[in-house]
Amino acid sequence: MISARAAALHSKAWRLSSRGNYREAGVAFRRALRMVKKSHPPDPLVLAPLLNDFGVLCKYTGRFALGEKMYQGALKLVQPEARNHKEFVATIYHNLGGLEHARGRYARGLPYACRAVEIRKTVQPRDRLALAADEAALAAILVELGRIAEARRIYFRALRVFRHRLAPRHYEVGAVWANLGALYSRAAQLALAERALRRGVCIMEETMGKNHPRIASAINNLAVVCAHRGKLREATALYRRVLRLLEHRIPSTYPRAALVRENCERLRRINSKAPLRPDSSGKRRIACHSLSYSE
Repeated sequence: MISARAAALHSKAWRLSSRGNYREAGVAFRRALRMVKKSHPPDPLVLAPLLNDFGVLCKYTGRFALGEKMYQGALKLVQPEARNHKEFVATIYHNLGGLEHARGRYARGLPYACRAVEIRKTVQPRDRLALAADEAALAAILVELGRIAEARRIYFRALRVFRHRLAPRHYEVGAVWANLGALYSRAAQLALAERALRRGVCIMEETMGKNHPRIASAINNLAVVCAHRGKLREATALYRRVLRLLEHRIPSTYPRAALVRENCERLRRINSKAPLRPDSSGKRRIACHSLSYSE
């Protein structure tokens, strides 16, 4: 009976999280965890997926230390039977890599992302969709580490899989286009970056809705590129939209929210004709980040 009620709460929490109702999802996840832990001992096959999914929510909301605790707890539970749960283990490593990406600890996230791909390739029959998502998560980290050409090849391979096996306008397709936009921005190919980001944002809005917080990173990156291309009015409007998307959904300490506020301030200086200080490379930069795949 406890397991059935906990499973129902788990499903409810995941639905709320998928809709962007992060506060309500957090409440439901905590209730489900308390319920599962009343069993003595708790069923690891019930508890581990719950910990993993709660970890995903923690990543979305910037509670990185708690998210890591959830993922590591899930991994510990399934480790004794890891050979029988390879897909789930690969997913946890995938999510650990995504968490480190969100934290900005890219070198630390790389081994996790590589491990996810390595394990996923041993699963038979091979799940090409899951493998493409793992590889896209790896590519997001490679971009941040400056391995642009390698990441670009991986993204286009993932894009072919997503378009063929899902749909040309599926969320995952939009996310890859948005990430390609971030990649092109890093390579100073701003026209390509803008086109890719507009395409990605459009698809993500169609599939998730215009008010879902998960599209905030892509819109932020479009604002970044618009600012660098001199489209200051549009960039300002986009930044304000990002702040509205994040408002009341995530803590004010979430790094990406802080990044948006910083970018808004820099843009205000440009609009007021105050000089924008160059970064260490001598360029007038506003930061652009790729998304990570941690669903």
